[in-house]
Amino acid sequence: MSKIDHISNSMINTYVECPHKFKLMYIDKLGKNEDIPSFFKLGTLVHGILEKYYSNEELFNDDDGAKKALDMYVEEMGINVPYDIYEEAIDMATAYITNNEKIKPDAVELEINEMFDGVNVPVIGYIDKITVNDDYVHIVDYKTSNMIYSNADLDKNLQWVFYAVFALKHFERDIYFTFDFVRHDSKITLYVRYNGNAEGVMPIVREYTVEDVNDRWDYIKHTYRSMVREGAKYDARMGTQCVYCPVKRWCDTFINSNADNVYDGDNIDKMIEEYNRLNAIEKGAKAEREKLGKKILTMMDAGVKSDEYDVRVTSRKNKVRPVKLILEKLPVDELINVVSIKESGLKKLPEDILKEIEEKTIIYNGKPYISKIVKRGD
Repeated sequence: MSKIDHISNSMINTYVECPHKFKLMYIDKLGKNEDIPSFFKLGTLVHGILEKYYSNEELFNDDDGAKKALDMYVEEMGINVPYDIYEEAIDMATAYITNNEKIKPDAVELEINEMFDGVNVPVIGYIDKITVNDDYVHIVDYKTSNMIYSNADLDKNLQWVFYAVFALKHFERDIYFTFDFVRHDSKITLYVRYNGNAEGVMPIVREYTVEDVNDRWDYIKHTYRSMVREGAKYDARMGTQCVYCPVKRWCDTFINSNADNVYDGDNIDKMIEEYNRLNAIEKGAKAEREKLGKKILTMMDAGVKSDEYDVRVTSRKNKVRPVKLILEKLPVDELINVVSIKESGLKKLPEDILKEIEEKTIIYNGKPYISKIVKRGD
Protein backbone atom coordinates (compact mmCIF):
# COMPACT_ATOMS: atom_id res chain seq x y z
CA MET A 1 0.00 0.00 0.00
CA SER A 2 1.35 3.42 -0.97
CA LYS A 3 2.44 5.76 1.82
CA ILE A 4 1.38 8.73 -0.32
CA ASP A 5 -1.96 9.91 1.04
CA HIS A 6 -2.19 13.13 -1.01
CA ILE A 7 -0.42 15.01 -3.78
CA SER A 8 0.49 18.64 -4.31
CA ASN A 9 2.33 20.78 -6.81
CA SER A 10 5.49 20.77 -4.67
CA MET A 11 5.43 16.96 -4.42
CA ILE A 12 5.17 16.55 -8.20
CA ASN A 13 7.98 19.07 -8.75
CA THR A 14 10.20 17.33 -6.19
CA TYR A 15 9.67 13.93 -7.83
CA VAL A 16 10.48 15.33 -11.28
CA GLU A 17 13.65 16.98 -9.90
CA CYS A 18 14.85 13.91 -8.00
CA PRO A 19 12.79 10.79 -7.17
CA HIS A 20 15.10 9.95 -4.25
CA LYS A 21 14.66 13.40 -2.73
CA PHE A 22 10.91 12.85 -3.03
CA LYS A 23 11.18 9.53 -1.20
CA LEU A 24 13.28 10.95 1.61
CA MET A 25 11.00 13.95 2.10
CA TYR A 26 7.50 12.60 1.52
CA ILE A 27 7.73 8.87 2.23
CA ASP A 28 10.47 8.67 4.86
CA LYS A 29 9.41 12.08 6.25
CA LEU A 30 12.98 13.31 6.73
CA GLY A 31 14.28 16.88 6.79
CA LYS A 32 11.25 18.51 8.36
CA ASN A 33 13.27 19.92 11.26
CA GLU A 34 16.12 21.26 9.14
CA ASP A 35 16.96 24.95 9.35
CA ILE A 36 14.64 27.04 7.19
CA PRO A 37 16.51 29.53 4.96
CA SER A 38 15.87 33.20 5.75
CA PHE A 39 14.45 33.83 2.28
CA PHE A 40 11.82 31.16 2.97
CA LYS A 41 10.91 32.77 6.29
CA LEU A 42 10.59 36.13 4.55
CA GLY A 43 8.28 34.68 1.90
CA THR A 44 6.10 33.06 4.55
CA LEU A 45 5.78 36.36 6.43
CA VAL A 46 4.89 38.35 3.30
CA HIS A 47 2.23 35.78 2.44
CA GLY A 48 0.93 36.10 6.00
CA ILE A 49 0.77 39.90 5.78
CA LEU A 50 -1.13 39.89 2.49
CA GLU A 51 -3.52 37.20 3.71
CA LYS A 52 -4.44 39.22 6.80
CA TYR A 53 -4.50 42.53 4.93
CA TYR A 54 -6.79 41.50 2.08
CA SER A 55 -9.19 39.70 4.41
CA ASN A 56 -9.62 42.79 6.60
CA GLU A 57 -10.95 45.90 4.83
CA GLU A 58 -10.38 47.96 7.98
CA LEU A 59 -6.68 47.90 7.16
CA PHE A 60 -7.12 49.28 3.61
CA ASN A 61 -6.99 52.93 4.69
CA ASP A 62 -4.48 52.44 7.50
CA ASP A 63 -0.97 53.70 6.77
CA ASP A 64 0.34 51.00 9.11
CA GLY A 65 -1.85 48.33 7.55
CA ALA A 66 1.03 46.06 6.60
CA LYS A 67 2.61 46.26 10.07
CA LYS A 68 -0.69 45.56 11.81
CA ALA A 69 -1.36 42.65 9.46
CA LEU A 70 2.06 41.16 10.24
CA ASP A 71 1.54 41.59 13.98
CA MET A 72 -1.80 39.79 13.65
CA TYR A 73 -0.14 36.94 11.74
CA VAL A 74 2.81 36.61 14.13
CA GLU A 75 0.51 36.55 17.17
CA GLU A 76 -1.78 33.98 15.57
CA MET A 77 1.13 31.71 14.60
CA GLY A 78 2.97 32.19 17.90
CA ILE A 79 6.34 32.73 16.23
CA ASN A 80 9.38 34.91 16.86
CA VAL A 81 10.70 36.87 13.89
CA PRO A 82 14.22 38.34 13.59
CA TYR A 83 14.07 42.12 13.40
CA ASP A 84 15.73 42.43 9.98
CA ILE A 85 13.35 39.92 8.39
CA TYR A 86 10.40 41.58 10.16
CA GLU A 87 11.31 44.99 8.70
CA GLU A 88 12.00 43.63 5.22
CA ALA A 89 8.66 41.81 5.16
CA ILE A 90 6.81 45.01 6.07
CA ASP A 91 8.70 47.05 3.46
CA MET A 92 8.00 44.51 0.73
CA ALA A 93 4.32 44.14 1.60
CA THR A 94 3.80 47.90 1.95
CA ALA A 95 5.29 48.53 -1.50
CA TYR A 96 3.03 45.85 -2.97
CA ILE A 97 -0.08 47.22 -1.29
CA THR A 98 0.73 50.77 -2.44
CA ASN A 99 1.08 49.66 -6.06
CA ASN A 100 -2.06 47.52 -6.24
CA GLU A 101 -5.78 48.07 -5.98
CA LYS A 102 -7.33 47.72 -2.55
CA ILE A 103 -10.14 45.36 -3.43
CA LYS A 104 -11.24 42.59 -1.14
CA PRO A 105 -11.13 39.23 -2.96
CA ASP A 106 -13.69 36.50 -2.49
CA ALA A 107 -11.19 34.37 -0.61
CA VAL A 108 -7.58 34.39 0.58
CA GLU A 109 -5.49 31.31 1.40
CA LEU A 110 -8.27 29.15 -0.03
CA GLU A 111 -7.52 25.52 0.76
CA ILE A 112 -7.88 22.88 -1.93
CA ASN A 113 -8.34 19.40 -0.49
CA GLU A 114 -10.38 17.20 -2.77
CA MET A 115 -10.32 14.40 -5.32
CA PHE A 116 -9.70 15.00 -9.01
CA ASP A 117 -9.96 12.82 -12.08
CA GLY A 118 -7.32 10.11 -12.39
CA VAL A 119 -5.80 10.51 -8.92
CA ASN A 120 -7.03 8.33 -6.06
CA VAL A 121 -5.76 10.55 -3.25
CA PRO A 122 -6.75 14.14 -2.41
CA VAL A 123 -5.04 17.03 -4.17
CA ILE A 124 -3.91 19.61 -1.61
CA GLY A 125 -2.91 23.22 -2.17
CA TYR A 126 -3.63 26.82 -1.20
CA ILE A 127 -4.75 29.64 -3.47
CA ASP A 128 -3.33 32.94 -2.22
CA LYS A 129 -6.14 35.07 -3.60
CA ILE A 130 -9.23 34.33 -5.72
CA THR A 131 -11.94 36.56 -7.15
CA VAL A 132 -14.96 35.08 -8.91
CA ASN A 133 -16.71 37.24 -11.51
CA ASP A 134 -19.67 36.48 -13.76
CA ASP A 135 -17.52 35.60 -16.77
CA TYR A 136 -14.19 34.61 -15.26
CA VAL A 137 -12.21 33.57 -12.22
CA HIS A 138 -9.02 35.42 -11.28
CA ILE A 139 -6.49 33.45 -9.23
CA VAL A 140 -3.38 35.16 -7.84
CA ASP A 141 -0.29 33.43 -6.52
CA TYR A 142 2.29 35.58 -4.69
CA LYS A 143 5.95 35.03 -5.49
CA THR A 144 8.49 36.58 -3.12
CA SER A 145 11.71 35.19 -4.57
CA ASN A 146 14.28 37.26 -6.43
CA MET A 147 13.55 35.54 -9.70
CA ILE A 148 10.94 36.43 -12.30
CA TYR A 149 9.84 33.53 -14.45
CA SER A 150 11.37 33.12 -17.88
CA ASN A 151 9.61 31.43 -20.80
CA ALA A 152 11.44 28.23 -19.87
CA ASP A 153 10.09 28.49 -16.31
CA LEU A 154 6.55 28.92 -17.62
CA ASP A 155 6.98 25.94 -19.94
CA LYS A 156 7.61 23.57 -17.04
CA ASN A 157 5.38 25.22 -14.42
CA LEU A 158 2.53 23.01 -13.25
CA GLN A 159 1.18 25.05 -10.36
CA TRP A 160 -1.32 26.93 -12.49
CA VAL A 161 -2.56 23.59 -13.90
CA PHE A 162 -3.62 22.39 -10.43
CA TYR A 163 -5.56 25.60 -9.87
CA ALA A 164 -7.03 25.60 -13.37
CA VAL A 165 -8.37 22.06 -12.88
CA PHE A 166 -9.92 23.21 -9.60
CA ALA A 167 -11.47 26.32 -11.18
CA LEU A 168 -12.85 24.47 -14.21
CA LYS A 169 -14.43 21.88 -11.92
CA HIS A 170 -16.21 24.44 -9.75
CA PHE A 171 -16.84 27.52 -11.88
CA GLU A 172 -16.93 26.54 -15.58
CA ARG A 173 -15.83 29.89 -16.93
CA ASP A 174 -12.71 31.62 -18.25
CA ILE A 175 -9.70 31.68 -15.94
CA TYR A 176 -7.00 34.29 -15.41
CA PHE A 177 -4.04 33.09 -13.39
CA THR A 178 -1.49 35.67 -12.20
CA PHE A 179 1.97 35.02 -10.84
CA ASP A 180 2.43 38.19 -8.77
CA PHE A 181 6.14 38.87 -8.14
CA VAL A 182 5.83 40.96 -5.00
CA ARG A 183 9.47 42.00 -4.74
CA HIS A 184 9.56 43.34 -8.29
CA ASP A 185 6.04 44.76 -8.68
CA SER A 186 5.74 42.58 -11.77
CA LYS A 187 2.98 40.23 -12.94
CA ILE A 188 2.75 37.35 -15.38
CA THR A 189 -0.82 36.43 -16.25
CA LEU A 190 -2.03 33.32 -18.07
CA TYR A 191 -5.47 33.00 -19.65
CA VAL A 192 -7.43 29.77 -19.95
CA ARG A 193 -10.25 30.12 -22.47
CA TYR A 194 -13.38 28.25 -21.41
CA ASN A 195 -15.93 30.06 -23.55
CA GLY A 196 -14.11 33.30 -24.35
CA ASN A 197 -16.63 35.55 -22.58
CA ALA A 198 -13.87 37.26 -20.58
CA GLU A 199 -11.31 37.60 -23.35
CA GLY A 200 -9.26 40.80 -23.08
CA VAL A 201 -10.13 41.58 -19.46
CA MET A 202 -6.46 41.93 -18.52
CA PRO A 203 -3.05 41.75 -20.23
CA ILE A 204 -1.74 38.22 -20.65
CA VAL A 205 1.50 36.57 -21.73
CA ARG A 206 0.01 33.20 -22.72
CA GLU A 207 -3.35 31.76 -23.67
CA TYR A 208 -4.43 28.16 -23.17
CA THR A 209 -7.47 26.06 -24.00
CA VAL A 210 -9.26 23.57 -21.78
CA GLU A 211 -7.60 20.85 -23.88
CA ASP A 212 -4.19 22.31 -22.99
CA VAL A 213 -5.07 22.07 -19.31
CA ASN A 214 -6.23 18.47 -19.74
CA ASP A 215 -3.01 17.52 -21.53
CA ARG A 216 -0.93 18.88 -18.66
CA TRP A 217 -3.17 17.20 -16.13
CA ASP A 218 -2.54 13.90 -17.94
CA TYR A 219 1.19 14.49 -17.37
CA ILE A 220 0.56 15.08 -13.66
CA LYS A 221 -1.50 11.88 -13.45
CA HIS A 222 1.26 9.93 -15.19
CA THR A 223 3.84 11.35 -12.77
CA TYR A 224 1.63 10.46 -9.82
CA ARG A 225 1.33 6.85 -11.02
CA SER A 226 5.14 6.67 -11.29
CA MET A 227 5.43 7.96 -7.72
CA VAL A 228 3.18 5.32 -6.19
CA ARG A 229 3.67 2.29 -8.45
CA GLU A 230 4.70 -0.94 -6.76
CA GLY A 231 8.43 -1.50 -6.93
CA ALA A 232 9.31 2.15 -7.64
CA LYS A 233 13.07 2.62 -7.16
CA TYR A 234 13.24 6.38 -6.52
CA ASP A 235 16.70 6.78 -8.05
CA ALA A 236 18.74 9.86 -7.17
CA ARG A 237 19.49 12.50 -9.79
CA MET A 238 22.69 14.34 -9.00
CA GLY A 239 23.05 17.98 -9.95
CA THR A 240 23.96 21.43 -8.68
CA GLN A 241 20.68 21.51 -6.76
CA CYS A 242 22.10 18.85 -4.41
CA VAL A 243 24.02 21.55 -2.53
CA TYR A 244 20.72 23.05 -1.33
CA CYS A 245 18.87 19.77 -0.80
CA PRO A 246 17.37 19.66 2.72
CA VAL A 247 17.78 15.88 2.87
CA LYS A 248 21.25 15.47 1.34
CA ARG A 249 22.75 14.14 4.58
CA TRP A 250 20.47 11.11 4.29
CA CYS A 251 21.24 10.58 0.60
CA ASP A 252 23.76 7.75 0.08
CA THR A 253 24.26 8.77 -3.55
CA PHE A 254 25.33 12.26 -2.51
CA ILE A 255 27.51 11.01 0.36
CA ASN A 256 29.25 8.33 -1.67
CA SER A 257 29.84 10.59 -4.64
CA ASN A 258 32.40 12.66 -2.68
CA ALA A 259 30.41 15.65 -3.84
CA ASP A 260 31.77 17.64 -0.91
CA ASN A 261 35.23 17.45 -2.49
CA VAL A 262 33.95 19.66 -5.28
CA TYR A 263 33.23 22.30 -2.67
CA ASP A 264 36.41 22.23 -0.62
CA GLY A 265 38.62 25.13 0.46
CA ASP A 266 41.42 24.46 -2.02
CA ASN A 267 38.99 24.48 -4.91
CA ILE A 268 37.34 27.74 -3.89
CA ASP A 269 40.76 29.39 -3.49
CA LYS A 270 41.58 28.49 -7.10
CA MET A 271 38.22 29.79 -8.26
CA ILE A 272 38.75 33.08 -6.43
CA GLU A 273 42.16 33.50 -8.01
CA GLU A 274 40.57 33.05 -11.41
CA TYR A 275 37.78 35.47 -10.48
CA ASN A 276 40.34 38.13 -9.59
CA ARG A 277 42.13 37.53 -12.89
CA LEU A 278 38.91 37.98 -14.82
CA ASN A 279 38.04 41.00 -12.71
CA ALA A 280 41.24 42.69 -13.87
CA ILE A 281 40.29 42.34 -17.53
CA GLU A 282 38.43 45.46 -18.58
CA LYS A 283 36.59 43.94 -21.53
CA GLY A 284 35.44 40.54 -22.67
CA ALA A 285 35.32 38.78 -19.30
CA LYS A 286 31.99 39.89 -17.86
CA ALA A 287 29.96 36.78 -18.68
CA GLU A 288 32.75 34.42 -17.64
CA ARG A 289 33.32 36.36 -14.40
CA GLU A 290 29.62 36.33 -13.51
CA LYS A 291 29.39 32.60 -14.18
CA LEU A 292 32.34 31.93 -11.89
CA GLY A 293 30.95 34.34 -9.31
CA LYS A 294 27.74 32.32 -9.17
CA LYS A 295 29.73 29.18 -8.41
CA ILE A 296 31.66 30.93 -5.65
CA LEU A 297 28.44 32.20 -4.06
CA THR A 298 26.91 28.72 -4.34
CA MET A 299 29.86 27.29 -2.45
CA MET A 300 29.59 30.01 0.18
CA ASP A 301 25.91 29.20 0.64
CA ALA A 302 26.93 25.57 1.12
CA GLY A 303 29.16 26.61 4.01
CA VAL A 304 32.54 26.54 2.27
CA LYS A 305 35.17 28.93 3.64
CA SER A 306 38.31 29.94 1.84
CA ASP A 307 41.67 29.32 3.53
CA GLU A 308 43.30 32.33 1.91
CA TYR A 309 40.62 34.84 0.97
CA ASP A 310 37.86 36.82 2.58
CA VAL A 311 34.78 36.87 0.39
CA ARG A 312 32.56 39.74 1.33
CA VAL A 313 29.14 39.98 -0.24
CA THR A 314 26.45 42.56 0.27
CA SER A 315 22.95 42.28 -1.10
CA ARG A 316 21.45 45.23 -2.92
CA LYS A 317 18.18 45.68 -1.07
CA ASN A 318 16.46 47.62 -3.82
CA LYS A 319 17.13 48.94 -7.30
CA VAL A 320 16.33 52.59 -6.68
CA ARG A 321 19.93 53.66 -6.11
CA PRO A 322 22.82 51.82 -7.74
CA VAL A 323 25.50 50.47 -5.45
CA LYS A 324 29.14 51.05 -6.35
CA LEU A 325 31.99 48.72 -5.58
CA ILE A 326 35.30 49.90 -4.19
CA LEU A 327 37.82 48.02 -6.32
CA GLU A 328 40.51 45.83 -4.80
CA LYS A 329 43.31 48.11 -6.03
CA LEU A 330 42.19 51.12 -3.97
CA PRO A 331 44.35 52.05 -0.94
CA VAL A 332 43.21 49.74 1.83
CA ASP A 333 44.34 52.08 4.59
CA GLU A 334 41.89 54.70 3.28
CA LEU A 335 39.00 52.29 2.79
CA ILE A 336 39.30 49.84 5.67
CA ASN A 337 36.41 47.36 5.78
CA VAL A 338 34.53 49.24 3.06
CA VAL A 339 32.90 46.77 0.71
CA SER A 340 30.35 48.92 -1.09
CA ILE A 341 29.09 52.45 -1.02
CA LYS A 342 25.85 54.04 -2.12
CA GLU A 343 25.94 56.58 -4.90
CA SER A 344 25.11 59.37 -2.44
CA GLY A 345 28.31 58.59 -0.58
CA LEU A 346 30.57 58.93 -3.59
CA LYS A 347 30.80 62.70 -3.15
CA LYS A 348 32.70 62.17 0.09
CA LEU A 349 35.59 60.40 -1.65
CA PRO A 350 38.67 62.20 -3.06
CA GLU A 351 38.55 62.85 -6.80
CA ASP A 352 41.48 60.54 -7.57
CA ILE A 353 39.70 57.67 -5.83
CA LEU A 354 36.46 58.42 -7.66
CA LYS A 355 38.23 57.67 -10.92
CA GLU A 356 39.05 54.18 -9.67
CA ILE A 357 35.45 53.25 -8.85
CA GLU A 358 33.54 50.91 -11.11
CA GLU A 359 30.29 49.08 -10.73
CA LYS A 360 30.58 45.32 -10.62
CA THR A 361 27.53 43.08 -10.34
CA ILE A 362 27.13 39.34 -10.03
CA ILE A 363 23.67 38.08 -10.90
CA TYR A 364 22.93 35.08 -8.72
CA ASN A 365 19.49 33.44 -8.71
CA GLY A 366 18.15 36.53 -10.41
CA LYS A 367 19.35 38.80 -7.61
CA PRO A 368 22.06 41.44 -8.02
CA TYR A 369 25.00 41.06 -5.66
CA ILE A 370 27.94 43.37 -5.18
CA SER A 371 31.06 41.37 -4.38
CA LYS A 372 34.64 42.15 -3.37
CA ILE A 373 37.33 39.52 -2.93
CA VAL A 374 40.48 40.50 -1.05
CA LYS A 375 43.51 38.73 0.38
CA ARG A 376 43.15 37.96 4.05
CA GLY A 377 45.11 40.44 6.17
CA ASP A 378 44.80 43.30 3.65
